[in-house]
Amino acid sequence: MLKKWQLVLLIATILLFLSFNIFLVKKEHSKIDQVEYIESWTSVKQGDLRKVMNKPGVTVASEESHVYFDESMGAFNQFFVKEGDQVTRGSSLFEYSPNDIDYEISKLEAQLNETKDKISSLNSHISDLTDYKAELGMELDKEEEPNFRTSFHDLEREIYHKELEMDLLEDEASRLEDEIDELEDNMDSLTVKSEVDGIIKEINTGLGSPLITISATTTAVAGSIREGEMKEVSEGLKAIVTSHNWESKLNGTVRNVSKLPAEEPEVEKETVYPFKVELEAASDEILPGTHVAVEIITEEANGVLTAPQGSIYKKKKKEYVNILTPSGTIEKREIQTGIKVNGKAEIQSGVEAGEMVVIHKEPQTLEDSSKFITPIKLNKLDKPGLSGIKKDWRYILEGFLTR
Repeated sequence: MLKKWQLVLLIATILLFLSFNIFLVKKEHSKIDQVEYIESWTSVKQGDLRKVMNKPGVTVASEESHVYFDESMGAFNQFFVKEGDQVTRGSSLFEYSPNDIDYEISKLEAQLNETKDKISSLNSHISDLTDYKAELGMELDKEEEPNFRTSFHDLEREIYHKELEMDLLEDEASRLEDEIDELEDNMDSLTVKSEVDGIIKEINTGLGSPLITISATTTAVAGSIREGEMKEVSEGLKAIVTSHNWESKLNGTVRNVSKLPAEEPEVEKETVYPFKVELEAASDEILPGTHVAVEIITEEANGVLTAPQGSIYKKKKKEYVNILTPSGTIEKREIQTGIKVNGKAEIQSGVEAGEMVVIHKEPQTLEDSSKFITPIKLNKLDKPGLSGIKKDWRYILEGFLTR
């Protein structure tokens, strides 16, 4: 057992030894190489990165069409469809009553007949006046009586006015005939037909607006976005839709991001805004009302170089990584990064695929161009290899001095 003075001397010697070596290592321009101990590292890989926003959703009809009742077309007569019916473009939906049009046509026809009778009567009267004018002209040739000449000119004037009146009546008859033709054409449009393919969603039997709502047969997904997420979502972003009701993933595109809240805003309640995802492929198996999960891809980078975010550090607003070079030294490398997702970062420049980067568990203090050592992975060595390891006190000393 060591005596007290021997123990004190031993401890002092060890401390002096350590202090001297630390001084040599820390001393500027020291000839002793600093060796960094690297516990964790990985290679720069090539892959895809996606920044995703996950949202619940529900399948709905991709769009709705509305059919309205026009009172100017006449009274309502009957529906030809019921809720749930599937219709195609050109299918009959409902019919206006023809009674009002029939009544209008009959009134116009009566006016037309009356006008034609007036024209016929006026035409006969003009014919009689013309005959009388001819007789009066013959008498005027035989004798130059002033009274005869005055009567002749009055007759000519009356004939002129009667002919003008008949022209007006013929114009009126032509107008009435055009109105009758138009109403008869409207008889053909009394039946309102569908302009789209779809399913009758709702019929307003009270003749309110809209009278009929038709849902498209194609499917979309409806969801909502919180107010703080609105700046991240825009129309045209890709989306992936999944559900436990089917196996495959469905691709879609974000559409109809509303600028109006889904509900009346409240002071103590977060505002949400509706959106829709238009699916690329429709399927009869997807029923409206199916609950789904929606992944909105807000950012993506495909086929890019990636590294763990833990390997990147900042200095004076610039980003760096430490590369483990094949020559056994550490190289400080400035890089440019892109999107960062789930602990991985896109490396746009500064590194190449396969290069080794150090993963820092603490704020990095590694010196550029310093040598490094890494732990021996005993589980990757075979027994003959272990027996062949020689104990080199120089490397042990370097490891002992590593910061």
